[in-house]
Amino acid sequence: MCENDDNLLWILGGSAFAALVMGGIVLLALSKPATQPQLLSVLELRAHLHVQSGPMQGQRIPITHALFYIGRGTQNHLTMQQKSVSRRHAQISYDGNLFTIQDTGSKTGTFVNGQAIHYAVLNSGDVIRVGDTSLQFVVPIST
Repeated sequence: MCENDDNLLWILGGSAFAALVMGGIVLLALSKPATQPQLLSVLELRAHLHVQSGPMQGQRIPITHALFYIGRGTQNHLTMQQKSVSRRHAQISYDGNLFTIQDTGSKTGTFVNGQAIHYAVLNSGDVIRVGDTSLQFVVPIST
């Protein structure tokens, strides 16, 4: 589970591994048995989706969670009210190093750069199509 708190992205997990990541580089990694879920902080991600076409064209959607859900259902982080979008259509994941996207069993498919995918690594500039909407994945270069 993740929560945003000002300039931090908080990740709550029950695993025995934690990492502080900056610009895709692991600065600190800890490994120890965890008896309770731990609250971890990493620098805020500035990754976002720029809506290129569809009903929300022109909007910038920040990716606010390490597991970011896209779909028609209201429980998703990005809700798209289109008949061609499944209730839980796809998820974008961030593991501290890579962003990935996975189709979660949608009826109409998820596409990256025009190719149907089940799972793919995302790179800045990739175009994701979900239903009738095209979203450009953007990770700004930090200075």
